[in-house]
Amino acid sequence: MEKLLKIGNSVFFVLMVLWGYFAVYFAFQYLNIDYTHLTDALAKLLVVFVILLFLAFHFKKQTISIGRIIYTFLVSHKLYVLAGVALFQLLITFSSLALASADTTIVYLIATDPEYAAATDYISFNPNNFLLVVWFKINYLFSKENLVVALAFWNILFIDLSIVFVYISNKLMLNRKTADVSFLLMALTLGLSPQQLYTYSDAITLFLLSLFILLAVLISKNKLKSKGAVLLGTVLALAYGFRPTVMIFIIAGAIVLIAYVIKQRNSKRLKSYMKVLLIAACSFVLVNRALAFSLEKQDFVNYEPQMSRTMLYYVNLGLTYSGNVHSEISEEVWQSAGSDRNKLALDEIKQRLANYKFTTFIGHLFYKYYWIVGEGNFGWFQERVMNEEQRLTVKWLKNIQDSALARWIRSYVYVEGENYHLYGAFLQIIWIGVSVGLIAFCFFFSLNNGFQLWMQITVFGGLLFLMIFEGGRTRYLIQFLPAIITVSSIGLSQLNMLLSQKIRE
Repeated sequence: MEKLLKIGNSVFFVLMVLWGYFAVYFAFQYLNIDYTHLTDALAKLLVVFVILLFLAFHFKKQTISIGRIIYTFLVSHKLYVLAGVALFQLLITFSSLALASADTTIVYLIATDPEYAAATDYISFNPNNFLLVVWFKINYLFSKENLVVALAFWNILFIDLSIVFVYISNKLMLNRKTADVSFLLMALTLGLSPQQLYTYSDAITLFLLSLFILLAVLISKNKLKSKGAVLLGTVLALAYGFRPTVMIFIIAGAIVLIAYVIKQRNSKRLKSYMKVLLIAACSFVLVNRALAFSLEKQDFVNYEPQMSRTMLYYVNLGLTYSGNVHSEISEEVWQSAGSDRNKLALDEIKQRLANYKFTTFIGHLFYKYYWIVGEGNFGWFQERVMNEEQRLTVKWLKNIQDSALARWIRSYVYVEGENYHLYGAFLQIIWIGVSVGLIAFCFFFSLNNGFQLWMQITVFGGLLFLMIFEGGRTRYLIQFLPAIITVSSIGLSQLNMLLSQKIRE
């Protein structure tokens, strides 16, 4: 088992190096500056950047000292940081909120238009989004025309609580320094992104998973008893209802538990774990069955179970060149129902594999992986789900968004905005920093800490899943962000410790 895990770490290293390469590649390919048509503001910004770069290098010791002071202040005043992040999120929300295109628009219409809900086959095709529809409808009861605004506020709360939960979990299971790094990385990567505007299931799944990890940590530290196990199973069932891929966390945890049993052979400790797992499993099954029963018995949205997408459908979709091109799925497979679904999907999978040459298949794998890990703004540039035409017609919000300040902010937030490349470049730099931590982690790989092994295997499993099934969007990594940030934070902390020792020597 130990040899197998070490081989896995070597494979993980290769994947992380490619992650870092693609993160840098994305910055140069999509966030480059057109130096033949510079605006006055951008020209001044470039001059300031060059001057700052010169000063930073010429006064290296002072620059490092200032950096340490800023870092110490930020990690020592986390409430201020969270308040600043929340303020930034609110500014983005009030100035730029719109109804996102694609699935979000469909779910919105199902929740607000009974006739559309009765006619559409969306939930028949995608029953995993039923819980999201329920979440929309609950909010619609209280917010009416302000539904999207309410959902954005919820997303802010979900994201900010996730930042806190990840920090607490890492502080309990690792150490204070690593937890501080994870706090700042979460705040910078997700807190300063515009993802709260995208009112899909990403933020709520992230929140539930972060809470699940924290509950698991508290149970392992004997801070929660049987009631904690019940809550653990319930939270996991809700997260599974939004995104079934959360089971990767469970599979990764099972692998770590097996490795622990083989290495330690501590039957007393194993019995205590099995008791918790049994209670959590029962809670998970009960909640999961209740959700499935409610889907079958509800009458506010059309649902035909024989039309739902099967696993092979998503394998087929994953074999399109970028891994997510629904238009390349044949009409026959798209409209298939009942027992024909898997047969038709399997036939198309075989045909796709036959059509690939060695060069095109390798190109497909690298291209798909590039879009899975490359963009630091979690698919905001790739998917382009918001623009000026999609702004809401809510009168009070429109009055705010018509102001000069709001238009200026949107020029940074919307991909079509003239200043987006500056905002995107900032987030991409942070993402490149995250990839450096992921690469560094591989050099400090250890089997002695089950928690960090759990997080590493989760990241590995998540990437493997996205390569096999539907993928090709960095947004899909949000659900794995607690594990990604934890692994990167460990790598950055260890790397900083090593460099500090070398400097002192």
